[in-house]
Amino acid sequence: ITIRGRLSPVTSPGERVLFSFRSRQTGGWRSRTVAVASNGAFQTTVAKLKATTDFVAYSSGDGTYGGAQGYARLTVR
Repeated sequence: ITIRGRLSPVTSPGERVLFSFRSRQTGGWRSRTVAVASNGAFQTTVAKLKATTDFVAYSSGDGTYGGAQGYARLTVR
C-alpha cells in the first residue's frame, strides 16, 4: 500500500516527517523518516500487510512553528 500526504506549511527545505505504523496483530510499531517535497507532498510504501494496520505521520515543526507538532492517523483494514 502507498500512503501519500501533504504537509502545510512546509517550514524548511529538506523537511522530513516521521512515519510510523503497526499491525494490530503484532502490536509493535515500526518507523521511518520520509522526505517532504517543496510543495509539502510526501509518500511511502509498505508491503505485505496481513492485518488491520494503523499509520501515523508526525511533523515536529521548526523555530517558527515549533511546538505546533502535528500528526495524522489512518487505519487500513
